[in-house]
Amino acid sequence: MREGRAYRLLRRFVDVRPEEAEAVLRFFLQFFLIMAAAYMIMPLKISTFLKNLGSEKLPLAYLLTAILMSFVAAFNSRLMQRMDRRRFAMGSQVFYILSLLVFRLLFLNHQTWMSLAFWFWSDVFLATSVSQFWIQAGDFFSPRQARRFVGFFIGGGLLGGITGSLAASLHRGILAADDLLLLCALFLLVGLGLVARAPHAAGAPPDHPAAPETPPGRKVRVGYLQSLKALLGSRYLLLLSGMMLAAMIVSKIIDFQFNAVLSLRFKGDPAQITVFVATFNTALLVLSYLLNALSTNRILRRFGLRNAISIAPAVLALGAGAGFFVPAGPLLAWATLMRGADKSLTHSLSQSTRELLYIPVPPETKYKAKIFIDLFVSKFGDALAALFLLVYARLLHVPIRQLSWLSLAFILAWLLFNRRLIREYAGIVKKNLALKWPDADKFVFDQIDVDATKLVFDTLESRNRSSVLYAMNLLDLIKKEKLSPELKKIIALQSDAVWAGSFDGLLDARAETSASDWDDALEDADLDSQVREVLSLDVYQQVMRERVEKIAEARDGEDVTAQMEVAKALGMMSADAPLVRNLGRLLKHESPEVVRYALESAGRQRKMDFVPLIVPHLGRATTREVAEQALLAYGDRIAGTLKDYLADAGEPAAVRSALPEILARMGTQRAADALVRELRKGDESVRAAVIEALGRVRSRLPVIAFRPADIEPEIFAGIRRSCEAVIEMNRTRAREGGAAAAAGAETVLVRTLKLVFELLGLLYPHDDIARAYQNYTEGTKRSVDYSLELLEHLLKKEIKDALMPLLEERPLDEKAAVCARILRTL
Repeated sequence: MREGRAYRLLRRFVDVRPEEAEAVLRFFLQFFLIMAAAYMIMPLKISTFLKNLGSEKLPLAYLLTAILMSFVAAFNSRLMQRMDRRRFAMGSQVFYILSLLVFRLLFLNHQTWMSLAFWFWSDVFLATSVSQFWIQAGDFFSPRQARRFVGFFIGGGLLGGITGSLAASLHRGILAADDLLLLCALFLLVGLGLVARAPHAAGAPPDHPAAPETPPGRKVRVGYLQSLKALLGSRYLLLLSGMMLAAMIVSKIIDFQFNAVLSLRFKGDPAQITVFVATFNTALLVLSYLLNALSTNRILRRFGLRNAISIAPAVLALGAGAGFFVPAGPLLAWATLMRGADKSLTHSLSQSTRELLYIPVPPETKYKAKIFIDLFVSKFGDALAALFLLVYARLLHVPIRQLSWLSLAFILAWLLFNRRLIREYAGIVKKNLALKWPDADKFVFDQIDVDATKLVFDTLESRNRSSVLYAMNLLDLIKKEKLSPELKKIIALQSDAVWAGSFDGLLDARAETSASDWDDALEDADLDSQVREVLSLDVYQQVMRERVEKIAEARDGEDVTAQMEVAKALGMMSADAPLVRNLGRLLKHESPEVVRYALESAGRQRKMDFVPLIVPHLGRATTREVAEQALLAYGDRIAGTLKDYLADAGEPAAVRSALPEILARMGTQRAADALVRELRKGDESVRAAVIEALGRVRSRLPVIAFRPADIEPEIFAGIRRSCEAVIEMNRTRAREGGAAAAAGAETVLVRTLKLVFELLGLLYPHDDIARAYQNYTEGTKRSVDYSLELLEHLLKKEIKDALMPLLEERPLDEKAAVCARILRTL
């Protein structure tokens, strides 16, 4: 029941499944408590430091903290390597609780060294606690779940920050400032209980292991050096580190400007600074929460990760530029707005995009790299910023506003890293998606000469039937230069037994002579042209006319072999030879053997008069393949004619279903355009065949272009049909006797989604869409997540909004409700 209550509560705020609700609520509360403690500590850290050391020591504090943090990161990595992650998280919480109690006692003395120690401890607490939280979340949730929940968890952290800031700003009259540390310890104690209740290994589901399995006898090292190696071994992670480094430097410069102006304005009074910082943090976190809750997801959906990642640096660049025109009076307001913009975006949009950028990184690499980035790279940015600030602010005494030039320089570097990073993002996602099966049609098209293979078999088969056919087939092989030494040896076997009539024997069966030596003939490259030249002579045409016409007009079964010989010979004549017209009669023959040779010759002659006689043979299984080859020989000059046949509902279904493949195999823009025009007509009887043919065009010839205006309406039509199938499945599932209807609707859904992906492949990289489809339908849960992530990156917003909810895993009744909403928008 408790899980049910959690689900009913959470479903109002986040897209959550019933089985996920308890874990999501636990992580939400855990991050809430961490950030509540952090934002109670933050005003104390700043006020005690400014009181005892002053703002001029801030760059030195940044530098020392960054140096010490490198040792903390190394020590933290070793502990995480040697300890179970949950025990490590619990041990860290216990350490921080005890540390807070110790600092509460030390605050009674108000010594200078204690202020610096507390500054350092506060940074360690925030960095390690937040890093541990996101590592636990990454262990537990799959990449796709992380995309759904990261904004919600950030919202929990922001609400915790608001709570902590309110406690820090309203403590007067209730608690002493130092007693806030005891309240922080209480919050962390509750958080410790939540971690203790979590299942072992962060509660990773069975199909989403918390960490890669270790082979027996082998110890996995995740130390500081191994984390660095993992980072250096990935171009993507290096770019991610560079982006975060630039962002941290910009943030630290803005932070210095804010604290310096604050110290000047309140003359180092710790009480006033504590209240101002706490009040500022409260307003900041309220703004951040509203931004996260109301805008972050909308921005990500509308602009995508590609553009959302650059919003924060663009806003800060505008603010930094405006600082040069701000007079001295409202300088605090400007510094407050700059810090507010920086932190509000960091806590909402930037935090979401940063966690999403980790999604395509393999889990074992992400675990190592995230430790290094969170605990070292960020502090290394602080150290670089501190060095710049020491030089510019302390040595050169550059005015506070002029430091914005430094911010602008690193904002430019930030934007450049973003641009290169997003280019690598899709490539990293694709590395996690292997093609499950190759495109068989493309493989055959690229690797196998089907025509030559068929000709070899026809030649060998005709050897026992007719020496004339055998001779003419051999000539074709010679012309194609397909006679390998092995094939020549096979054909030459028993050559002494081969008797072939001369080509005059085609007219006079009595004129037979012995074939001399086939080896010589097979080497004669000019033989084919000589024979064709003889067959096309006018005198030869006149002599043969009566005999050829008699054979062509013979009734079925009278002399099939002679008709096959004539059909073959007519294809070897020139197109303007008078006898070629007899092909029309042979194309109407009832014998499939005769028709096959006639179709082959018609494809060679390529006379438009033969096209209406070839097309009907697409409907016969025995002649369909040869008819396709004959029509392909015409090229795309008959694309319009074939498109007319395809559009004619009166043509047999078998004929119409064969035509899209022929147009696809033509492989030209004109043929592809003909298919698209037919697709736009919405003829359901050929829609699937046309879409599949277009997919083959795109697969074989990526240079063929398709207009989004032609294809996108068909994509939305496919999504609409898929949604209707889901709704039908849900409607009939529980109905008595509805199992068969539900199964039928599921079949429709599978077929329709396949066609949707085929259409997507026309507008987006075909191999990428193929990877996404294959892993979505046949892959593991993690492969499905990566497939959806790749689609999120590739597709335009309108298509994503309609398609992605349909593809997301969810209970059937929920999916049906989602599909109903999609149909309303379409």
